[in-house]
This record gives sequence, structure tokens and C-alpha cells, in this order.
Amino acid sequence: MFAINTDHAANLRRHVHGWMSWSQYKLWLSWLGFTDLHTGIDSYYVSVGSQYMLNDLNKDIFGSPAKFQHNSSEFDKGDEGFVQTFAVETKNLGQFDNVFISVWSINKVGLQSPMIHSQFQLVPGGSLDLVRRCSALTCLGHCVCAAQGQRCPLNGTTCNIETLGNKNSILGVYDLTNVGPKSNIDDKSYTPSNDAIASKWKIVQAQGLPPLWFEWSAGLSTGDTPQGIFDNLNDEVWHHAGQNYQVIFNLKRGKFLKEYPVSYSMFIRAWYDENTYAQFKTDGVQVMSKPPSTRTIRGTAVICTKIVNGHVEERKARQTVRQNDDGRRAEDRGIDDKSKNCKNPFSSRTRDKA
Repeated sequence: MFAINTDHAANLRRHVHGWMSWSQYKLWLSWLGFTDLHTGIDSYYVSVGSQYMLNDLNKDIFGSPAKFQHNSSEFDKGDEGFVQTFAVETKNLGQFDNVFISVWSINKVGLQSPMIHSQFQLVPGGSLDLVRRCSALTCLGHCVCAAQGQRCPLNGTTCNIETLGNKNSILGVYDLTNVGPKSNIDDKSYTPSNDAIASKWKIVQAQGLPPLWFEWSAGLSTGDTPQGIFDNLNDEVWHHAGQNYQVIFNLKRGKFLKEYPVSYSMFIRAWYDENTYAQFKTDGVQVMSKPPSTRTIRGTAVICTKIVNGHVEERKARQTVRQNDDGRRAEDRGIDDKSKNCKNPFSSRTRDKA
């Protein structure tokens, strides 16, 4: 959350003097509350936009968010952690009355936290005023003032769902087992993990409107909407991805995905404007978290022949093999002692010359 002064019955003392302010080309921001007890926080990303979830005010020409390293040296607020204070350079803010700011953290093993996203009024004189009373900003009720994981009442606007016959940009969405800033897109059908799945996506056909921001979810591949992982009544089913093109989803502790042959997909919702979106999903990945088991099978192999004293003598060679559960041969274990005189007893019928 942002460390800003609020009119509150409790004196939270989160605000740091001189921060949560703005100038024409810069924001002085402070926040706290990102923690990771196991690995610690490595860095933060900050994105600034003129509308909900946009990044059009980032200084970077391509709209990339600003990156800052975690600071554990000042403004310790006890259980809430250290207040992070950073100056974020932006494009010209002079023509705007409000800005929308997203912040998320990355821990030391590369996993991303949920985003915090808030709206601030640019008060003349340089202070930032947190907007706490608002209305829905999309046709599905997204807003900046609802309780965490909740939305505002719908504003009556009808959503334009472009999933079928989409005339706007088309996404390709892929299941991955190795996700990193430089990892290649190599679609997978199986994963060894039963408590995490991951995905990347990209624009495969640019047309009409480009996507402005994304949401992600996960569920059974058999459904057109996310089912089978999240509790649709109690969980936040769709999660903000902003302008990121990848996600790693870790299930809650004690929760596991079902094993093969159940298939799971990542679902991506691309927003083209506040009332228009399309939904895409991966072709699915199946969990195989355990090595294949083997079993021993004894059987009769082909007959081998040998001419003894002018007579043809046939002997059956017994073969013991280990076989995987899927029927694939794993290992030959040898042949019966009585067949040691046979040449190549497990290939084809052979005859020795007398």
C-alpha cells in the first residue's frame, strides 16, 4: 500500500515527510507492505498512466515500468516492513488532473507479487491526494476504491466481448515450465510441478485495436471460463497483469493440481478499451509430478532352432523385461538358461548350420 497521510481514527504513521508528491515530470512515491519471509524482496516495478491500468505516462519510450531495488536501510515500520521511497520520472503531467499508479514487487527467486493500483489527484502545489471514493471504470466493475479483490457496482455499460470473430489484435498464449525475462516461448504439454503453472503470451496478429492491459486466471482446459482451481464465490478469479506478457501462478499452500490426464489452462483477458475485451487460453498442460513406475513381466519369446545330430531341435526362450505403466519396454533382464545356445533368441527365428 502507499504510505500516505489519511484521515483515520488510528494514527498509522506511515507517511514519510517530503514524499507522495509530484512535479511536472516526476513523482515522489512511498509504499510499504511487500514482504517475503523466505527469500526477501529483490526489486519493485512502478507504472504510471492517465487511465485505469494504463502505462502511457512512463518515461520510457516503449512504456516499460521503472525498476527500483529494495531498500532495507531506512524508515522501518515494524510489522509492515520498511517504507520504500523512490523518485519516478514520468512524461509531462501538467495536463492531467489525476494519475493511476501500479506497483508490484519481485522476490529473490523471480516470483511476482500481486499489483497494487491506485488513483491520485494531482493537487496544485505538489501533493498527491489518494482517491478513495469512486465508481466503476470498466463494464465489469473494475475500480480503485473497492475492498481488496473486490469490484465496484456495475455502471450499466454493456461489455463488448470479442472472443469470437475478434477484429482486434489476436494473442497466442503458451504453457511454459521455464519462465524468465529472457526465456523462449516453447509450448509444453506436460509439467513436473503439481502446485504451479506458468504462461507467456504475445500478439500473433496485429489488427484493429491493440491490447491496453491484461488479466490472467487459470482453470480446467475443458472449460471456456476458469473453473476447477479458484472458488468462484470466495476467491479473486481474475488477476491484474498490467502490460506484462507472462505470469507464474503458485497455488495456495496445501493445494495441488490433479495429475495426468487432467489438463489445466491459463486464461488471458485482453482489454482493448474500458468496455471491450477478448479472452484467450492455452491448449493445456498435464501434471506428471512423479516418475513413471515399472513392473516386471515374464513371457515367452520367439522360438529359436538348432540342428542336433541331424534333427531340428526347437527351444522356447523365456524373457524377463521391466515395463513402464504406459507399455513401453524399459529393460531386458536376460533369458532362460536352457536357451543359452540359441543365437539372438529375441530377434527372429534362426537356424544354425550343422
